[in-house]
Amino acid sequence: MKTITTLNWILVGLYGLLLIFTLFNISRPGNDAAGQGMEGGFLVVGIILLAAMAGLNLMPYTWSKITALVIQALPLIVILYNFISNYMDSRQQ
Repeated sequence: MKTITTLNWILVGLYGLLLIFTLFNISRPGNDAAGQGMEGGFLVVGIILLAAMAGLNLMPYTWSKITALVIQALPLIVILYNFISNYMDSRQQ
């Protein structure tokens, strides 16, 4: 159980760093008004999800910690799947 909790807090920290990166890049050069609006929307949704993940991790129940881990692992699984599929496609060509 300690491993799941530690991994959850590491992922919460990484997602927090990603949100800080998004916050600093909203007004970067070359980003038009629509891009700034989209990044602002991603930032708001990200903060809400980050607060929900921290809340689930703070609850004393096992199911909440496992749920938080599964929800936080989904984007990582999708990214890993995309990397593997792109690698396999590049090998076939």
